[in-house]
Amino acid sequence: LDAASAAERIGADVARALELVLKALALDLSDTRVLDEADRLALASRQFPRLQQVYDTLLRKAEAKERKVELLVRQADILRRDPNEQVNAFERLLRAASLAPFDARVLSSLEELGPRLGRAEELLVVYDRRKKDAPNDEARVAELVSSARIAEMHLGDRERAVTYLALAVALAVRSPGLFETVEARALEVGAELERALVDVYGALAEDMEADPRGAAALLVRASSLLRKPPRDDEGAYGALLRAVTLAPFDETALDALEALAAE
Repeated sequence: LDAASAAERIGADVARALELVLKALALDLSDTRVLDEADRLALASRQFPRLQQVYDTLLRKAEAKERKVELLVRQADILRRDPNEQVNAFERLLRAASLAPFDARVLSSLEELGPRLGRAEELLVVYDRRKKDAPNDEARVAELVSSARIAEMHLGDRERAVTYLALAVALAVRSPGLFETVEARALEVGAELERALVDVYGALAEDMEADPRGAAALLVRASSLLRKPPRDDEGAYGALLRAVTLAPFDETALDALEALAAE
């Protein structure tokens, strides 16, 4: 490292300094201090292909998945500092996500880079993997609504966003406590997606002939959403009227209809 410092300081030869550091790293691939210096010099000299060779070697040598993820994230963080290396950084992060789909650091970085690079579509693949590996319905709902957010905000694909919402609502039907989660996350995206959720409730209610009270419950929730700003009292009233048509003796629907009519 002393020789590398001298090369950099005296001769201003950053590329040579990097090579000297890499020779030191070859003696002990686990030496984080030397790797830090290699990262710094590679960034200063824009020697990213050379740095990738180093990280490829480190990744081949790494046995633990956690170590591989650490190296991929580390390299991505360096590459992201250069405007011309954003795509390579994204590729590294995708590889890290395949190894550790629930790593918050990786997901946050992917969500930042993906839309900016026009690669938001690939985030849906990551969320799909997370949904499949999710431990419970609550986690699955979170991934589905996140997918709806990506489809709505970054892909401009309302149809696909609604499809993801419908899948989330289907899970909430069997676990009613999740409705609040679906609605809160939809609202985080924006009023337009929240309104799309109203359409999902209505469509699912019409398909629940065997469970009229369940259908009425969905329509009551739809009515509640429609009464939030910007209010649509006519739509809210229509949803409740349909609810009591499907389930004439449902007290919740009847009470909600009476209360809205009295306003």
